[in-house]
Amino acid sequence: SEAWNPSGIVQEAIRDCKDAIGDDVVVITDLCVDEYTDHGHCGIVKQDGTVDNDATLDIYKKIAQAQAQAGSDIIAPSGMMDGQVASIREALDEINFHQIPILAYSAKYASGLYGPFRDAVNVFLENSDRKSYQQDWRNSREAIAEIKTDISEGADMIMIKPAVTYLDIISKAREVTDIPIAAYHVSGEYAMNKAASQKGWINGDQVAIEQLTAIKRAGANFILTYHAKEIAEMHQQAEKLIGKQGSEVGELRKVVDDFISTQTSKASQTTEAPVTTEEFYENPGKNVNKAIDSHPAIKEAQKAAKDMKR
Repeated sequence: SEAWNPSGIVQEAIRDCKDAIGDDVVVITDLCVDEYTDHGHCGIVKQDGTVDNDATLDIYKKIAQAQAQAGSDIIAPSGMMDGQVASIREALDEINFHQIPILAYSAKYASGLYGPFRDAVNVFLENSDRKSYQQDWRNSREAIAEIKTDISEGADMIMIKPAVTYLDIISKAREVTDIPIAAYHVSGEYAMNKAASQKGWINGDQVAIEQLTAIKRAGANFILTYHAKEIAEMHQQAEKLIGKQGSEVGELRKVVDDFISTQTSKASQTTEAPVTTEEFYENPGKNVNKAIDSHPAIKEAQKAAKDMKR
């Protein structure tokens, strides 16, 4: 299968990423087989239409080894097969990839929020669904049981998917484990925000930040989201603004410090009491303006302006 072929598309993509960026970015690879099948399921399907869990685990082992050898930094099995973490850990250790961590999709629900992604990648489940191996969205206790099982099998991190509609699961998971928790803000959650924003019903950027903050607040250590590029750009813009403001504040502080130093020097030559920093900031509006007006550079600029008018 192309899923574990060293020249398969995912393995080639891993190598291309590593060649382009090296270790500057962590490469996490989703491990599943639905994209390689005509039935769209996450494992081998038997004649009766059910998924063969144990036979699928043998395939997962081969895929994990192929991804690790191609350069993946973290293996993330998303198929929700029972025993997948233990099988993958065994397979990685067999080829001396003991250092490769496993991000387990421990609480992945059979949600209706995956539609936009499935449409994009042409995954269709004909007369079927994934409810036999993904979790029932009505059930929270099963998620905690699955999380504990995956951790006992060697999971280094766990994933909860979807995110916004499962904040309670993220919170409960945080209460039972200290290992890193990932949350997947899925395509349906992203698309609803975008659609409502395009209609003018909401401020899309504000809602995106609000939702991602809620996920973080619930206990997630990191978030997978289709908003990632937008949020990164907003973060860069904010950093630039803060840097500019910080520079301006620094310049103003220097003006203030120069003024206080000058006033203190004058006071030492007269009977006047020196101006202290505390006294200066007791009336900042008045004194900052006074400091600016008295600064040599400002005086030079004011004098030049007067000369130009003449």
